[in-house]
Amino acid sequence: LRVQVFGDLVGPSGETLPLSEVAWEGTGDGFLSGQFTSMGSGVLARWTGPGFHEGSVRYYSPKTDLSETKYTQRIVYSLTAI
Repeated sequence: LRVQVFGDLVGPSGETLPLSEVAWEGTGDGFLSGQFTSMGSGVLARWTGPGFHEGSVRYYSPKTDLSETKYTQRIVYSLTAI
């Protein structure tokens, strides 16, 4: 499962949070943790074979308290089978 974010995150007053300051924590079978680069893509999960996989992803910033400001941005998740 791959995620792609298109640009820095934007707050309600137009303030931005650079993608390179956003990380995620995955929980559940096959879910990974990581941090975005300025390119805005990352792998959230990997599975082998068919099956049902349940988990969650929590986005956060190690440098900013995200509970104070709600940032938004367009995110696309892509699931591919090889």
